[in-house]
Amino acid sequence: MSKGIPEGISRRELLRQGALLGGSGLFLSTLGAPWSRLLAATQACPGTLPGRYLQIVLSGGWDSSLATDPVVGSKASSAAYQPVYQTLETATVSGKNSLVVGAGLDTALPAFQALPTAFVNGMLVEVTAHELASAYLMTGRLSLSRSREYPACSALLGAGAGCFPAHVVVGESIPLGDTRQTHPPLHASSMESMRGMLAGPLSGDEPLDPGVLNDAQAAVDALNQLHMAKQGVKAQELLQPWVTSEQSMMDLYSRGYAQQFQLTSELSERYGVEDLWDEFAVLPGALMVLKSGLCPFVTVTIDGFDTHEDHLTSHTALLRSFGTGLSALVEDLQATPDPDDPERSLAETTTIAITSEFVRTPLFNLADGTDHWPSGSMILMGRGIQDGVVVGATGDDAFALGWANDAAVERDATTALKPEHVVATVLDIAGLGSEALSEISEVRIDALRG
Repeated sequence: MSKGIPEGISRRELLRQGALLGGSGLFLSTLGAPWSRLLAATQACPGTLPGRYLQIVLSGGWDSSLATDPVVGSKASSAAYQPVYQTLETATVSGKNSLVVGAGLDTALPAFQALPTAFVNGMLVEVTAHELASAYLMTGRLSLSRSREYPACSALLGAGAGCFPAHVVVGESIPLGDTRQTHPPLHASSMESMRGMLAGPLSGDEPLDPGVLNDAQAAVDALNQLHMAKQGVKAQELLQPWVTSEQSMMDLYSRGYAQQFQLTSELSERYGVEDLWDEFAVLPGALMVLKSGLCPFVTVTIDGFDTHEDHLTSHTALLRSFGTGLSALVEDLQATPDPDDPERSLAETTTIAITSEFVRTPLFNLADGTDHWPSGSMILMGRGIQDGVVVGATGDDAFALGWANDAAVERDATTALKPEHVVATVLDIAGLGSEALSEISEVRIDALRG
């Protein structure tokens, strides 16, 4: 590894040089010097993983009467909802009579039919500001700050599995908590920028901030010292993990990942996207990440669901585009062997969670749009999920009800269905030990477990 770092170093090269320390610009100065911590942060993914996890965030707040279940909770006939909702077509997932989707998600029916699928409806979301509510839905921890101190599901899973990269994030950033220091993600704003980051310097690649370069230089200096120490003490058992992980890390960025992150004309047509800059390109992109073996824990974000104007037209179109991509993704996951377990498909080894910060108001505003509503919903699919289950409900006033003994009840402090209950359940299903989850919630929703 080169000791000197040229001033115009590309992001890709810095990522490669920092790979042994967790990459992504967070280096020795933030990780700390103890070898035990350094080694823990540089372990390649172990042979046995706690299952793969893909989180799809429809950013802006989606319309649950369109997105998940317009029947359970009396939404379709509730006086709280605009009368036009009663005219929208609904569809039942074939063979799964409990799963009813509304306008827009008819294109997702093949996906819901193909995999074990459960709907969560009527979660009490106690904040409706975008960043706070998004953090709450992804972490299961309610915070009134913007410090992002609690890690999201994918960050926790990546840290628990000891992977590098711990998780891949495409689109908006996600809450990381302490994992930002110990297990930083590989993060890009789009699939094209992800491809470019793994391919090499882009034309016009801007020089990095001098402070980041100093951190990188300190990391490289420390690595050189460890290299020198390794030459004299190769037999030491302590350094064997270093030798193993060093090779794994360098292999990670020499296997031509960028060549695997290509959008063919066939993929473009099936997913309904034009190029890797397309907002919905994160769906074939998620397939590319999982198929490549780059990382088993992926979060992707699709923006645009904050429809304060022209709600029905724009929101339904967005859901239809999403459903088309989701159905194509599930079909491809079924046809793709898991890179770490070729006897099983990615569809068999991956848990998928689809969610948004909150849902939309039942009544339109003066711009024919909808606003933020203190409830949440989620679709769970794939590995470990109980098929055909609906958990949670809303009442005639469109507010979240409580949930007890697998039935809707009046909501109070003990019966409220909250994001932390769902997040803890999903992490449990995905294979993270329950001991690590106790700080999130002791509650598990057994009905969701397959």
